[in-house]
Amino acid sequence: EDAERMISMEHEIDGRRAEAKIALPKSETLPAGGPGGATAAAPGGGGTTRIFVARIPPSVTDDEFRTHFEKFGVIEDAYMPKEHVSREPRGIGFITFGSPDAVDRVMAETHTLGNQTVAVDRATPK
Repeated sequence: EDAERMISMEHEIDGRRAEAKIALPKSETLPAGGPGGATAAAPGGGGTTRIFVARIPPSVTDDEFRTHFEKFGVIEDAYMPKEHVSREPRGIGFITFGSPDAVDRVMAETHTLGNQTVAVDRATPK
């Protein structure tokens, strides 16, 4: 009962949205879409709402990163991790959109940030 209440609530950690899930032993879990792992959602993406961006030039700011991708759909979260000690940009980022359709629109184009073509892919959970 408490676990169900917790997963139905919105959570925020250090200003970022976090999703709570019920933990199950590996023996009780299946890959997304069932035993075969296939899904019938968005074309090619399995309905994912998150993208991974690589080769981001260090000159690109968090605002520039978010602004570039906002034209494809509502952004729930945009994050460009930094090195822990130096706080320098790592050259990668993640965007979580409100719908899988936004990810499909992003994937249909080539993207340039800071005068450099960046690599964009659908983000898959670890």
